[in-house]
Amino acid sequence: VKALVQVGHPKLVDILETGLKSSDKALKDFSFQTLANRTDEKSEKLAMDYTLAHLKSAAPDGNMVQLLSRTKDARALPLLIEQLEGKTGDRASVLNLLVQIGDKSVADRLADKYPSLQPNEKAQVLNGLKQFRHPKFREYAGAALLTNDSSLVSTAANLLQQEGSAEGEKMLIEALDKQTTSHLIHNITNALSNFG
Repeated sequence: VKALVQVGHPKLVDILETGLKSSDKALKDFSFQTLANRTDEKSEKLAMDYTLAHLKSAAPDGNMVQLLSRTKDARALPLLIEQLEGKTGDRASVLNLLVQIGDKSVADRLADKYPSLQPNEKAQVLNGLKQFRHPKFREYAGAALLTNDSSLVSTAANLLQQEGSAEGEKMLIEALDKQTTSHLIHNITNALSNFG
């Protein structure tokens, strides 16, 4: 099959489609990877159908993440939300895809899920909420400024600074009075010094 890929055999896509149905995992994986890297309509459709079927039972692998990032196929959204709820697999990739592909309804789901997430996941969701201009963004960013997680404080401070709103500036100033850890105060003062 690799030789057929190299020479560009005229029936290559049909051969790769057969490879997707193979019981040989290596052949199936190679066929999917090859289809996922192609941009013609039939290859993308086969790769997306395979990805959507895979997402029903497992988190996306690296090639699937790349395909979904490129195609931004909204059909994957409910399956990705289920993957996030399932608490298995690479949640960081799932969150990134939800932010890349999602819409306002996905932002609402992420905002609802925010309090139960780990700090690194909260940072990803904060970025998405800012991107979606979600009403919960400032509330969660303000709370994040007062945590003891350096990455989360830094993300919240930077996102508020990037947003550039007067309310965000006020939140950063108030956080300076309440935050007690010196290196976290440094993150906040850096954001303030770059404000506007």
